[in-house]
Amino acid sequence: MSAATGTGEATLGRMAHLRPRLKPHVEAFRHVYRGLPWYVFHDRAAHRFYRVSRSGAEIVGAMDGRRSLGEICEGLDEAGRQPVDPQAAAGFVMQLGALGLLQRDGTPDPEAMAERKARERRRLLAAQLRTPLSFKLPLFDPTRLVDAILPWCGWMFGPLGVGLWLAAVLLGAVLGVMHWGALTADFTDRMFSAQNLMLAWLVYPVVKTMHEMMHAITLRRAGVEVRQVGLLFAAFIPVPYVDATASATLERKWDRILIDAAGILVELFLGAVALVLWSSSEPGLLRAICYNIIMISGFSTLLFNGNPLQRYDGYYILADLIEIPGLGTRSAAYLGYLFQRHLLGRAEARAPTATPGEKAWFVLYGPLSFIYRFGLMLVIALHVAEQYQAIGILLAAWSVAGYAWPMLAGAAKGVGGQQPRARRFRAMGGIGALAALILAVLFLLPAPHRLVVEGFVTVPEESVARPQVGAMVARLLVEDGATVAAGQPVAQLADPAVPAKVERMLARQAELEARYTRELSNDRVRAAIAGEALAQAGRELADARRDEAALLLRSPAAGRLVLATPAGDLPGRFLVKGEQFALIYRPEAALLRALVPMSAIDALRHRLQAVSLRPAYDTGAEVPATLLRIVPAATDILPSPVLSLDGGGPFAVTRDGGDQLRMEEPAYEVQLRPDHPLPVTYLNGRIHLRFDLGTEPLAWQLWRELRLVFLRHLHA
Repeated sequence: MSAATGTGEATLGRMAHLRPRLKPHVEAFRHVYRGLPWYVFHDRAAHRFYRVSRSGAEIVGAMDGRRSLGEICEGLDEAGRQPVDPQAAAGFVMQLGALGLLQRDGTPDPEAMAERKARERRRLLAAQLRTPLSFKLPLFDPTRLVDAILPWCGWMFGPLGVGLWLAAVLLGAVLGVMHWGALTADFTDRMFSAQNLMLAWLVYPVVKTMHEMMHAITLRRAGVEVRQVGLLFAAFIPVPYVDATASATLERKWDRILIDAAGILVELFLGAVALVLWSSSEPGLLRAICYNIIMISGFSTLLFNGNPLQRYDGYYILADLIEIPGLGTRSAAYLGYLFQRHLLGRAEARAPTATPGEKAWFVLYGPLSFIYRFGLMLVIALHVAEQYQAIGILLAAWSVAGYAWPMLAGAAKGVGGQQPRARRFRAMGGIGALAALILAVLFLLPAPHRLVVEGFVTVPEESVARPQVGAMVARLLVEDGATVAAGQPVAQLADPAVPAKVERMLARQAELEARYTRELSNDRVRAAIAGEALAQAGRELADARRDEAALLLRSPAAGRLVLATPAGDLPGRFLVKGEQFALIYRPEAALLRALVPMSAIDALRHRLQAVSLRPAYDTGAEVPATLLRIVPAATDILPSPVLSLDGGGPFAVTRDGGDQLRMEEPAYEVQLRPDHPLPVTYLNGRIHLRFDLGTEPLAWQLWRELRLVFLRHLHA
């Protein structure tokens, strides 16, 4: 008999005569998950919930405090149910006892109760230390308040409430699409200005209080208790919360989903109503309040509350939809089993109970959730460090340690302890092989190094038609899109002052010629002065005639005429001297202009191997290109509005005193030429340019990006 077997039989021998029973304050509820019956136990004293399989529930159902565990197992076998493994039953009962759900032989165990409370305090403290940027502050029991409000809220769950919600949200969605540009224009400046931040601090608690109140109302409507309301501090920002864990006792999953989604539903309704008011009101306090409600209830709710990778509403909605309660916890447990079984070589490691479909979710959800939450912690810490560098760095280090320490402790436990030498060597070999594989992938394996930026298609400056004189457009001489020859007239401009100036200068010239002729025979000094005036008048006349000739705007090159302004808007429009009137496009002479971050320009200069472009509207089409030049000096002037956020590009801009758009950070302009002719549909359109910079290990690429992030945020 092996040691393990002997220990198991000894445990069974000690427990066979126990007469366990559930404590009076433990309730059981039957649920069905993925077609299988399960039971949820609610410890009302500790307000904790536990899920038990049907076989475990049968054992619990037979525990009446009079029959011993051995008699219970025999009774279940005789009843013709699924065979009961006495050893597994003993382990199950031990787990129930460790959780504080059992009252053995009718006698409470004070020492065990004290140990459980101490263990729970240690668990909560460890969880808090792992997440220093988030903690809860319980306030009060809201049951009486919610019960007083509930009779006035019944209509919300009927046809009237559903219809009103649908109408408001659909109308809000339509208005959001119509006013998308106005909503997102200058978003950063509008949201984070000093005046708006104060207003947002006033609006935010109101919106979130209504969010949590809807959770509480939906819970009470379902007949479930609401035991606690409080404040959740996320990145030091207080957010109201309602303890809705009691919804786990509800049998129907759609009842649970409605409770999970209640807060999001009410915020979407608030956002839709605010959007209607915002679109129909004049600038002022009401419009500003509505704008903040839209941002809070729309974007923040969908990005945070609705995100299933965080333990907020979206997480519980997903868990109930796919019928996997405790998705995050069970995912971590399953990944821990895989680590112990396959990496540490522990053959006795027992896989958590799960169906094949659940295992797929565990493997997918666990890493994604970990990466997202860990990254979010670092982002928050970096933003704090921008204002308080020491505090931000401390929080970042604390967060990293909180996530890394459990993994390191688990690995140390796997290779240490009182284990046979062969098992320790197996564990050390597995961990070492995994570490070597990770290091090889990071530092030795060549990875493609690509730089992707956005640009636009234009023409060389010599193919841009610009008026040489400020004048109005009298009429177009060719249609938009027509093929023109170099020097061909394309538009007739009109400025009455130009012909008048020519006539005036002609008269002036005639007058000066007569004076010069008269003075030439009388006084040579005066004649010389008159001659200089005559020459100056001749030059001014030449300028006036040149302006008169410029009223007939000609094409500077041969190609296809593409007007900068719709043809219907041009007649009667005043053109400023040098303004872009039209582009003369030749597919073989198209010019690509793009902006490259300052941090990447060195690699672009020395490691470029190939370039390709894809239009923003058709990323499946790829065209090779050739780099012509890198403008030597960095600039903060945006070369085209299509690269701004409003135009769909990546750059946030501000306007200077004139019409120029200025970026927040300088960049280098690069100019390229496509290797194949581009159709005219590419002109003035956004493109994605991919620069192939060869290969480089991932570690160096990641280090460079992380260094830039720290330099940008910490100004180190």
